[in-house]
Parts: sequence; C-alpha cells; structure tokens
Amino acid sequence: MRHLIISICFILVFLSYSCGKECRDAPSMYEFVIPASVIPSTDTLHVGDTLYITIDTPTSVYERNTQEEYQVADWQLYTYTKMRRMDVIPEEYGSEINNILEFTDPLLDPLLCQCYPNTFSGGTSGIIGDLGIVGDRFRYEIALILKKEGVYQIDQVANIDWDSNFPLIDGMCEGRAAEFVMDINNGHHSNAYLLHESPSEYFNTWVVSKIEERFYDQGGFCIVVLD
Repeated sequence: MRHLIISICFILVFLSYSCGKECRDAPSMYEFVIPASVIPSTDTLHVGDTLYITIDTPTSVYERNTQEEYQVADWQLYTYTKMRRMDVIPEEYGSEINNILEFTDPLLDPLLCQCYPNTFSGGTSGIIGDLGIVGDRFRYEIALILKKEGVYQIDQVANIDWDSNFPLIDGMCEGRAAEFVMDINNGHHSNAYLLHESPSEYFNTWVVSKIEERFYDQGGFCIVVLD
C-alpha cells in the first residue's frame, strides 16, 4: 500500500510538472489564423465594380505558434474593413469611407454581415461588423461597390471583442495574449507589388519593411480602381 501511495504521488507530481513545463514552453502570444477570400483577385477594377470579401471557416481555428487547432466558438469576434488610398501624398486614410465605396450584404442574410461604418482612433474610418457563427463555422460576407478611382490598400481584419468577456479555451495557457491574423486567398494574389510603387513612404518603406506583420497578417491586399 505504501508503495502504491508513493507511486500515485510521483505520478501526480510528474503530471503537475509536465503541465507546468508545457505552459512555460508555450508562446507568449497565440496567433489564430482566419482564412478569407477576396473575389475577384485581379489587381485592376473599375468604378462601379464589386469586390466580395468572404470568411467561411470552422470555429476550430489553427494557431500558428503551437501548430494546433483550438475551439474558439465561445469567443465573440468582430471584423473590420479599412481602405486607404496609396497613390497620393499625403495618404488618404478613408476618413469618409462612403466617398470611396458602398457596402452591402450580397446574400441579404443578417447573420453574415451585421456591418456599419465606424471611425477608429486616429481618424481612420472603415466598416465594422460581427463575425457570425452558422452551424460550426464562422461566416461573413460583404460586397464593396467601388466609387472612386485610385490605388488602394484594403485591410480585412478579424479579432476578439475585448469589451466582452471571453473564457479561457481548452489547451490555452493562462496569462497569454491572443490575436487573430488573416490569410487572404491562401497567401496569393494580394498584389503587394503595388506597395513598392506608391509614392508614400508609409507604404513603400514602413509597411514593406515588415510586410508579413504590417500587410499580410492584417489581411492586406491592393487594387487599382480605374474610371
């Protein structure tokens, strides 16, 4: 009996150490990847054309630092879209988003686009909405009707609503930060070459110097809008 008790104690200590070590080795930041599609993926459109942005992905989301999937359906997520003109100095940050585009829910389904214009800190404006859940999938779709010619960077971002309470999810260590990064068109057809052609140092130097973090992770893609 004494040997059994000692063995049980040893196992409990080992498990405690293993769990503690697992969290000590865990990344300081969880980076959950949300795939999104932009259609059409061409680099050139015209005034009056429509650009569709779609998110349709399981609520079990891939985290790229641990290379694991986590079930985050209990988290309240939001999405926002920003559009900034790149071919003029000073840069236009879309402070009047309605002058650049119209937006609508192409499927007329309120679960897929609960969207409205919003002004962010610093004066940047865009379109903000909830990332809805249909069944066991995150679903979102928005149609952008282009109204003004120019060269633009568009950011499509999803993230946690920090104003809401969200529970610690299974397998996630306490005290770690979390964010969501975007994967637009599986990393293709983002037209990043247009950043280098911009006359603005913000785009051709600052964004390009850390292009993964400041462009691709932010759901960035570029388009030319002709009259």
